[in-house]
Amino acid sequence: MKNFLLYLWLALAGVAHAAAPEPVVPVLQPLAQQRAAAHLAAQVLGHFHYQQVPLDDALSAKIFDRYLKALDAEHLFFTQSDIDQWQAARTAIDDAILNEDLTLPFAIFNRYLQRAHERFAYARDLLNGEFDFRQAETYRFARDDEPWPASDVEARELWRRRVKSE
Repeated sequence: MKNFLLYLWLALAGVAHAAAPEPVVPVLQPLAQQRAAAHLAAQVLGHFHYQQVPLDDALSAKIFDRYLKALDAEHLFFTQSDIDQWQAARTAIDDAILNEDLTLPFAIFNRYLQRAHERFAYARDLLNGEFDFRQAETYRFARDDEPWPASDVEARELWRRRVKSE
């Protein structure tokens, strides 16, 4: 009887999990305090820091590159089209910060949340299937020097290989 109740409970939990709605990915917007804090940080960096680093296009490009690296160092989430979409604003971050406009960094982070949700959902779906381990495939774990996937199809193949190798 205990085993029957355990199996019944597991079956009901499985049905409840399968019927659960897909989680909604939040869309974050900058708060007024965040915009003001970014502007203040730029002022401190440019005027009161011991090196007095000017917030210019060169620093803007470094900020952009480091932000992308912080979010997607292994080039697993974004696609090349995502990166291309933001390239024009690569040297405009300095002006945006000084104007208290954090639209670009929040747009990049929101896209990261969306892509992470999509990639993890796909990885979970892959776990429900089976892999052909007779087929010789490789996956490179150190992907920081690899290009971003060119398309969602290429990203899905990358994640399939990643899940298979793990």
